[in-house]
Amino acid sequence: MGGSIFVRTTFLLDTLIPAWDVETSPYLCGKRLAAVYPDGTVGPCIRDHSFKTGTIFDADPLSIIQCDAFHYDISKPEIPDECRECESRTACHGGCPHDKLLLTGTTSGKSVECDVHKKIIPMIKTFGSIKKRYK
Repeated sequence: MGGSIFVRTTFLLDTLIPAWDVETSPYLCGKRLAAVYPDGTVGPCIRDHSFKTGTIFDADPLSIIQCDAFHYDISKPEIPDECRECESRTACHGGCPHDKLLLTGTTSGKSVECDVHKKIIPMIKTFGSIKKRYK
């Protein structure tokens, strides 16, 4: 690989596990999460280092991390109805916008990891409910 690391999907289990059944998105991407670079520039996606929305020196630095394009949200009109009806919707929220943009050229549509999410999320939910019983 020559020092390069390729990441195919953002699947933040640590943020998902406490919020499995919350209809609103548990993801902070594009809302309250920022990547800050050594030169002071800021971007709304911790994985897309080329997309920057301002600097820490801007008058309202919190506003520059507000970027709807990078926010996971099942209620967005470009997310298909099949996602809204999926049992994994509260964890997946239609998938990572960065991954979709990178792999399909648009943030529209379902998750590029849809098949994986449909298998993994129900299993993790089951493990979570078992864990709760033994606490």
